[in-house]
Amino acid sequence: MVWGGIIAWYLFLAGLGAGAYLTSALIDKVYPHAHRARRLGRIISPVAIIIGLMLLMLDAKAGFAHPWRFLLLIDNLQTSVMSWGVIFLSIFVVVALWVLLAEFKGWEIPAWLNILGCIFAVCVAAYTGVLLGVVVTAPLWNTPLLPVLFLVSALSAGVASVFLATSILAPEEMPQMHTFSMWHLVLPVLELILLTALLVTTAGKGETGYANVMRFLSGDLAILFWGGLVIIGLISPVIMELFGSRRHSAVQTVVHEDGSISVSESKARFDVLIVLANIFVLIGGFLLRYLVVTGALPMALL
Repeated sequence: MVWGGIIAWYLFLAGLGAGAYLTSALIDKVYPHAHRARRLGRIISPVAIIIGLMLLMLDAKAGFAHPWRFLLLIDNLQTSVMSWGVIFLSIFVVVALWVLLAEFKGWEIPAWLNILGCIFAVCVAAYTGVLLGVVVTAPLWNTPLLPVLFLVSALSAGVASVFLATSILAPEEMPQMHTFSMWHLVLPVLELILLTALLVTTAGKGETGYANVMRFLSGDLAILFWGGLVIIGLISPVIMELFGSRRHSAVQTVVHEDGSISVSESKARFDVLIVLANIFVLIGGFLLRYLVVTGALPMALL
């Protein structure tokens, strides 16, 4: 099985869409006055998933010419992870679009629908790792750590996408959610721990696993791994968030009875540091999947 950059984009967008839905649901619960941030999350979620699915069809080549052939993907539920993935994605897209429509129509969203969306968002985010994990000939993929890593990365990318959009389109809502931005401290650190565990586990899987890890640490992918994923995607957002949280701690946000928001200082303006931190998180989320997908070495079959 040979997968390239298009599949990496598909896995990234699927995880981002799932993470954006979970982020919007959490904002709705914890920060009910951040209406625009919640709406932006509900827009990003289905859009990212649908674009990812289009890329998947493009990679399948025959998908656009004979789209009915995709019905065969649900014909093997007993043994095919991809069949279950199609079901997860299909249900999640329907729920996400339903919630988005209700958001714009001003309808009350039933609690059961939000819960269902969150459940399938987690399933989609984890499935992107399980899809690779069933390939037993790739030591880097065939580990239970990969779905967990992709799930954490999906949530991190989802938070980053919603925060990035809110920073640009609704900056006045960012100060009241500054405590939520602590996720940018927790999730990258957790990703780094899981990534380390993944590499250590892979290195112990014979010569192929060791060679795969060394390819990242000191081989042809070392610059992309250290400079792109580790420094830009994981470490830099944490440092930026530490500086940003100190600035935001002095901000006083007032939510008025009519739902309007006022801020005690000019921090409601476009914040370059926040924007860069979220962009770096998204870069790291994509590079993680790109390196895992394209950098995996297969074992020789005897």
